[in-house]
Amino acid sequence: MPTPNLDSFRKLPEKSGEDDFWIVSVIRMPGWIDNPPTPPFRPYAALVVTAELGIHIGKVTGTRAEATALLLPTIIEFATKPGVRCRPARIATDKADTEEHLRTAFEGLVELKTVADLPPLEAVKQEMLKINPDSQPIPSPLLVPGVTVQDLRAFAQSAADFYRAAPWHHLNDHDLIRINAPHLPDEQKYVVVMGSGGETFGLAFYRTRERYNITMNGAGDKTDFLRAPEPVFSVTFNKSFAISFAEHDLWEDQALPLAAPDRYPFAGLYDLSDEKVRRPGPALLDHAQATLAALAATTEEEIDTGRWTKTVLTLDGPAKYTLAIPSLLKPEKKSRPNPMENPMATRLALENKMGEIMKLITASGLTDPKEINRMISQHVEKGEKSPYQTDYVSDMAADLLQQAHEARGRRQIQLAREVLKIDADNADAMSLLAQRAGDTGRRIEILEQAVEAGRRAIGKQWDSLVGHFWGFHETRPYMRARCALALALRAVGREQETLDHLMEMLKLNPNDNQGNRDLVPASLLALGRNQEVLDFTQKYGRDNAIPAYASALASFRLHGNSPESRNYLEHAIASNAYVPQYLTGKATPPPQDPLGWSPGQPSEALFCLLELAPQWEATPGALKWIASTTPPPKPRKTRKR
Repeated sequence: MPTPNLDSFRKLPEKSGEDDFWIVSVIRMPGWIDNPPTPPFRPYAALVVTAELGIHIGKVTGTRAEATALLLPTIIEFATKPGVRCRPARIATDKADTEEHLRTAFEGLVELKTVADLPPLEAVKQEMLKINPDSQPIPSPLLVPGVTVQDLRAFAQSAADFYRAAPWHHLNDHDLIRINAPHLPDEQKYVVVMGSGGETFGLAFYRTRERYNITMNGAGDKTDFLRAPEPVFSVTFNKSFAISFAEHDLWEDQALPLAAPDRYPFAGLYDLSDEKVRRPGPALLDHAQATLAALAATTEEEIDTGRWTKTVLTLDGPAKYTLAIPSLLKPEKKSRPNPMENPMATRLALENKMGEIMKLITASGLTDPKEINRMISQHVEKGEKSPYQTDYVSDMAADLLQQAHEARGRRQIQLAREVLKIDADNADAMSLLAQRAGDTGRRIEILEQAVEAGRRAIGKQWDSLVGHFWGFHETRPYMRARCALALALRAVGREQETLDHLMEMLKLNPNDNQGNRDLVPASLLALGRNQEVLDFTQKYGRDNAIPAYASALASFRLHGNSPESRNYLEHAIASNAYVPQYLTGKATPPPQDPLGWSPGQPSEALFCLLELAPQWEATPGALKWIASTTPPPKPRKTRKR
């Protein structure tokens, strides 16, 4: 944009008629026009609107202050355009600060006036909202009768306090909280804290346990809605692109608190009967505000009591909100672990039983196989107690740890901490606490402690067990914690540290019962060490999908579409033909199987995709190459009726 030149502007003829009156304003844009590297959601620009000469938009900038500074250059640029070549006698604007800025800039050259209602300007703003096709038609909360800016300010402040308190570090969606408070709107008496998974943060309210159970069971379609027809009310924290322009502008115009940069609290009712999102009325919004405030002020110690009371401000003044977690007040009955739902609990149960048998054999001093088998038979099959003394403390810790994995919600954390009171170096208990940590940084910190604790628990046996880890019961908690640490480090991009842990575990346990060799290629590819990928997979084998497709990608990076690379790819396709279809989007992968994967099957292809897809996508030309060299899937045979 040229430097403002008032002299050239002054020499222009003054426009007469309708266009002697121009409208000038700073407006929000629906998106960047010139695509700078880090655009905000709603940038700004100076705008000129005329009756006959059209409109003119100045340079798009990131802040209102920057756009205000460009008001004069924008006006002069428009006035000096071919086809315009004139200046206005009067300028109207919608804000007093804009008028003041122009008055200083024009030095009395143009008559200026602030007008609150400028229909042509509002029409342009509405047209701007239509430019972005992704704009959501969700109504503004102020369109709900009775909801005021003051209500929204109280809601926004409580939401910000809740977000900073981060109660999802202590609770998850298995902790159904019962609310007891005066005048609960629509009987919204149950709530869960969302965010322990690190994706959606906020609160989900339920009128009944049945509606909650339907949601937790993975259902929620229209058939289930007929069984529990009430909509679900929630408060979430959304980025700007996920809310409407009107809501974004409301938050900025009224300077309402944000939970964090680009985190807008959003309250909505989700109704499956018509798939629409509705905004809450004042009573329901006030209930959400009070619940957010109560949870923001709640300590971890109060949660562990199972029931606590907080006094919070509502529309009717101070009110007592009593929150209770029934599962903590009345622990669930112990049941056999379901291997489909909780494979770790099942694994621990088996390991505990094997460990118990090994202790019995060691304590008995028996050497005759027949005598040993007789003792094991009495202990396992008949349920008889061993006549030999065992480590009671260790057994109690193992039993509590298994209970922790079988439990859900806050009870898991409580039981894991009970384990650590008995056995301070229990790496499995620490790993469970890390799994429940609300952020990756805290998870890494706990897992580092778990690795050190696991090493201390192995003690003096360490050197004698190197090369045979996992074959001995006492090494497994350490190996599990170290593998979890490696994956947590990968999640934050610390690939070299991830690789170091994986390679060290392969030295400790060359048999690789954990499958760490399948995690190594992704780290090598991320670090650009393509030849090492080929060397590693040659050493450990390329029969499975991950090493096969990692080798193909490494060869493509080194040699392009060469005969050698095509040979690698042909071998990979022979090992699992599903991977290219999922990788290129020609087919949809199945849900992840909690019990693992099978060679050559879709379950293995999904595991391969989770490990290697980011590296295939980051390699220029790789997806096009695999799509062009992969035969199309064979058509499925259908029976004739």
